[in-house]
Amino acid sequence: MDITERITVAVAALVLTHAAALYFRIGAIEADLLTQARTILTNRGLATVQVRANGRDLTLAGTVSNRRAADLAVSLAADIDGVRVVHDALETGH
Repeated sequence: MDITERITVAVAALVLTHAAALYFRIGAIEADLLTQARTILTNRGLATVQVRANGRDLTLAGTVSNRRAADLAVSLAADIDGVRVVHDALETGH
């Protein structure tokens, strides 16, 4: 195997290793953000808010008492370190 082939193999191995590390870490990041969001929302009386994660993006769903509660939930989730964006799919009760 000449030097060019060795370099190509080494670079390919490095890229695959890096891709695998990123892939498996995404699940841990989502789990951490979900845990933080659920804990914060529950502690603030917003336990009915459902939280979903897609990478560092959170979606809040469910029904809250009023728009003020929905805005508070979005604000609390957005303040979590690592959250990129919060999608508001919350509905207000009648």
